[in-house]
Amino acid sequence: MRGVALACWLVVAAPAMGDAQDIAPGHGQIAGRVVDDSTSEPLAGVRVFLYPIPVPADGRIASSVTSEDGGFTFSAVGAGDYRLGTNRRGFYSTGGGAVVTLSGSGDQVSVPLTMAKGGAVAGRLVDQSGSPLTRAWVGALRVVGPGELEHAIPSPSTARTDGRGEYRVESLQPGDYVIVANPGHGPIGAAAGGVRDSRTFFPGTLDFAAARRVTIGAAQVVTGLNFAILPAPMFEVSGTAVDEAARAMAGVEIALVGDWTLFGGLKGTSRTDGEGRFRIVGLAPGRYKLTTPGPGEDSRRVNRDAPFIRVTVVDGDVTGLVVPVPLR
Repeated sequence: MRGVALACWLVVAAPAMGDAQDIAPGHGQIAGRVVDDSTSEPLAGVRVFLYPIPVPADGRIASSVTSEDGGFTFSAVGAGDYRLGTNRRGFYSTGGGAVVTLSGSGDQVSVPLTMAKGGAVAGRLVDQSGSPLTRAWVGALRVVGPGELEHAIPSPSTARTDGRGEYRVESLQPGDYVIVANPGHGPIGAAAGGVRDSRTFFPGTLDFAAARRVTIGAAQVVTGLNFAILPAPMFEVSGTAVDEAARAMAGVEIALVGDWTLFGGLKGTSRTDGEGRFRIVGLAPGRYKLTTPGPGEDSRRVNRDAPFIRVTVVDGDVTGLVVPVPLR
C-alpha cells in the first residue's frame, strides 16, 4: 500500500443561465461571442461553460448555447474567478481557456472566444475473429511532453462504433495521436484468472508505448485506421478494511476506478464481509485508485476529489492490502 493522495476534479452540469437580464445586486454579467479562428465568422450552437475557480464540491456549472450571431450571456453571476470553456462537434477551442474575475459590483465583462475546425480519425474495429465490434468506444490521445500515457491529452470527443464496427473521432487539433478503443466495462464481478476483451491501442497492442502515432494536420481527416480489440488476462485486488484502531470493519463499500486518461471510471466494487475483507475481480493490468464512497455517494460515480490508495496491477493478483476507513 502506498499511502493516501488527493486528486481534484469535479464537473456537475447545470441548466443554461439564459439571456441577459437585469443584473442582481452583488452580481455581474459575462457575455461574448464565439467565432471561427480562421474566418472570424460567428459560430452558432456552441455550448459555452462557466466554471467557478475553484469548483466547489457542491457547485453548479452553468452553460449556455450560442445564438446565430455567436453570442452568449451569463447573467446574475456572483463575485469570484471563472473560466470559460467551449464545445461544438467538429471544432476545438483555441487561445486557451479565458479567465474572468468579477468583483460583485455590477461588472459587465465581454469575452471573445475562438474555435477552429478540427481534424478526425476514422476506421473499423473488429474482434479476434474479424467480426465487426459494435457499440465499443473509441477515442484519441494527443501525445505531448515525454510521450507517456499519464501526460497524454484526451480528445474532446469520443465515438461509438456502429453496426459495421466503424468509428469516427472528430474535433482534433493538429498533433500526434494514439487511437484507443474500449469494449466497455464488461460484467463487474467476472472471474479472475481468465481473459476478457480489454482497452486496446492502434494498431493492436495493450501497451501504450508500443502504439503507433497518427499525425493529424489542420482539419485533416485520416481514415483506414482499422484494428482488432485484444483480450487481456484478468486479475483481482483484495485486502481488509480497518478503522483507526486497526480493527476490521464490516459492511464497508470499496470502489476501484481506472487511473488512466479516457475510459477510466469505475471498474469494480466490493462490500467488506464480517471480517472486513473485500475482493474485486476481473481487472486487466493497469493503474487503479482504491477509494471508499462517502455517505450518500453513488459508487457508480465516484467523486474524483476523494482520497484514494493507488494500486497497480501488472501480471498477477494484488492481495493483502490494508485500507484505512474512512479514507476521507
